[in-house]
Amino acid sequence: MDPPYPFQQTTAMLRATALLSLLAVLPAAEESLDLRAATEAAFAKNRSFLDARSAVLRARLGVTVANANVFAPQLKLGYQVRNAGDDTGDARAELAMKSMGFNITPYIRMGLDGEAGTTPAGNQVPQTTSAVGLSISRALFNISEHLAQRLPVDEAEQSLFSAANTLIIRARQLELSTARSFLAVQKAEARLAVRERRVADAEAFLKSVRDRVDHGFAAPLDGLNAEIDLNQAQADLNGERTSLASARQELNDVLGRALQTEFQLVAEDVGPARISALAAPPIDDDVARMLSGNEDLGTQARAIDLAIQRLRVRRDQLAPQVVATVSGESRTIAPAFSDGVRDEKVASLGLTWTMPLDGFQAARANALIAEDELTAALRARDDRRAELERDLRNLHRQIVQARAAVTLGERRLEVERARLDATLRRYEAGLVDNLEVTRAKQSVDSAELGLLDGRIGVILLDAEYRSKLPVRPTLLGGP
Repeated sequence: MDPPYPFQQTTAMLRATALLSLLAVLPAAEESLDLRAATEAAFAKNRSFLDARSAVLRARLGVTVANANVFAPQLKLGYQVRNAGDDTGDARAELAMKSMGFNITPYIRMGLDGEAGTTPAGNQVPQTTSAVGLSISRALFNISEHLAQRLPVDEAEQSLFSAANTLIIRARQLELSTARSFLAVQKAEARLAVRERRVADAEAFLKSVRDRVDHGFAAPLDGLNAEIDLNQAQADLNGERTSLASARQELNDVLGRALQTEFQLVAEDVGPARISALAAPPIDDDVARMLSGNEDLGTQARAIDLAIQRLRVRRDQLAPQVVATVSGESRTIAPAFSDGVRDEKVASLGLTWTMPLDGFQAARANALIAEDELTAALRARDDRRAELERDLRNLHRQIVQARAAVTLGERRLEVERARLDATLRRYEAGLVDNLEVTRAKQSVDSAELGLLDGRIGVILLDAEYRSKLPVRPTLLGGP
């Protein structure tokens, strides 16, 4: 095939450019967002939740660091050279380890002494000494020395345990916050639809009243009343538009997105079937379940264990410290002449006694601090248990009350609609003025919006109730 002529290439390029320009100015399709997608987006980008994830990562790394600092063997190499007439020197390699309150140090050493040996002829010759040994030391009367040794590790593990529990709690709170923000948008959109319908009805009613006034079938005051009703409906509509914009912005913020991100909400079912499907929670069983598995209480239980450990360690410091060191060493001494090599086995026991000269004032103060920390931890646990039970029982009562209010709201809406129909018939018969019609319509709107608020309130109270129970969110992966 022959290549296209230059003008054909230019035409194709212009068409492509025009198409790209058209695509650029066309509005992007709005994202359809249901509650499930919103929750997934929140778990992926909510800043507070991501901070909680980072805290778990840092705490896990902290456990690695603490284990390395306490239990990882430490290799130490040293060499010392002396010059005292003849060159002499010492080399030492040791491996320091800790376990069960003991400090364990296997080592190898070598030494060179320039004038340590004498030949049969009486001449000074150098001598080398090599040794392999093991040293073990421990504080004799510190019953909790093994706890003191691993205390940094236990503190790091407590931090990890706390961070992991906090992450689970944050996840449940994020699910609740997402549902609240999502339903706030849905409620604002529903209220906006009611207000728009109300404005359209007020406009049509005003037109009808003006026709009646013009033909002498209604007093001019009726026209003023209808106009006032329209103005109020328009003001209510503007207020709902502002509320909707704020609700959409709040949802975008929870999802970690730009505040002005556009989306099309896929509404949740908030009708009577949804409310009927929410089973009444078994409060006593749920209280027992919560108190036995709540993450905060689990964290506090670990904190109490750690406070007991600190207290035991600090009480060990209320007596003089006696450290015993047992060493065993096998030496080989080799003079420069071959006939003088000999082996030696050496064992030693050392005791170190340490006592502060302040009469253990600092040690007693530290022990009292540890006792008070333990008491505070126990008190905090009891306070948290009471707070959790109080909150759950309050939520249960609110759910019962809200469900009863929804039932009453449904009945009220039926009555208000029937009253509006009767008022309209009386108005058409000339028995009441249009002010009564306006009041009846406002009562219907109020009942409809109240019922909507009540149903969403029941759904959110049920979600908040469930967020108090120790259930791991399905969208939470790790740790």
